[in-house]
Amino acid sequence: MADKDSDKTSDGVSKKPEPNPVDPPDQSAGETDSQIIVKAAKGDLVLIKGRCKSCGFCVEFCPKKVLELSSEYNAKGYRIPQAKNPDKCIFCGFCTMYCPDFAIYQLSDENTELSDEKSDQPDGKSVKK
Repeated sequence: MADKDSDKTSDGVSKKPEPNPVDPPDQSAGETDSQIIVKAAKGDLVLIKGRCKSCGFCVEFCPKKVLELSSEYNAKGYRIPQAKNPDKCIFCGFCTMYCPDFAIYQLSDENTELSDEKSDQPDGKSVKK
């Protein structure tokens, strides 16, 4: 007869059961879903499909209405956002800031200057604030 205590560690805490080999892999971190990269004027918007839960915060808080919910579903059965107007993106970061699941983020273009520099000098040179 098997000892029931063999399922517990020395301090009496239950061991985590081994995963069933027929169970799907853990998708909580988007491990099996791909990323969607949208080219915008100031860089790229990256959406991790497996993390999205279709809350719609990224769509609602976008001041330029760049995003909309698509008809595409992720592996969990949630509709994911898509860029309907990527050229209007101003890289405000609201989509990234409001996403509770960290499913969307921005990558700035290396050639685009997103700093607080101004060129108000007569010779055109930038002066940092």
